[in-house]
Amino acid sequence: MAHHRRVIPLGSLLLDRENARHGSLPDQNAALRWMVSQPKVLNLARLIATHGPSPIDLTIVIPVDGQQELFEVM
Repeated sequence: MAHHRRVIPLGSLLLDRENARHGSLPDQNAALRWMVSQPKVLNLARLIATHGPSPIDLTIVIPVDGQQELFEVM
């Protein structure tokens, strides 16, 4: 599979509703609610907001089927 680095607008990213950490969730809102209920996720969000993302960590995304500019965060 080909891969490359690319800047993707935040509004083009969707959460993975089938993430193994939380199981299958019905929609994006449920996935977001699950994320903000996790203290470790909130702590990580605070660190990223304060210091920016780690330059050695890349976010992995896959294109959403049938959508030109939407990507699901893995």
